[in-house]
Amino acid sequence: MANRIRALREEINMTQIRLSTELEVSQETISAYETGRHNPSFALLARMSDLFHVSMDYIMELSDVRKPLAEMALTDEERAAVNLFSRLNETERALAMTYMQGMYDAAQAQSKKAALKL
Repeated sequence: MANRIRALREEINMTQIRLSTELEVSQETISAYETGRHNPSFALLARMSDLFHVSMDYIMELSDVRKPLAEMALTDEERAAVNLFSRLNETERALAMTYMQGMYDAAQAQSKKAALKL
């Protein structure tokens, strides 16, 4: 079974030895996980999920979503925005993103302008 353990470990510049220490397993075990010779237990997957800040499904390549929205701390307003966004077609999404980027850029410019007056 494929997994993303090596890629996730390398993203945070962690060695196999360091990961083995964090998970309290041998370096050889980490190597076996990364090459797909063995699969980590549920308990170790849960620990890696916390360590790498991704879902267990993402680690085991069962999903391309690093962290499902349900696991993220979103306000009701943010959940509503995501819900609306998911109902848009590709063109509408691009327009919505452009609009939001414009609003953000304008707010940043206004903030910089206010800071310069201080």
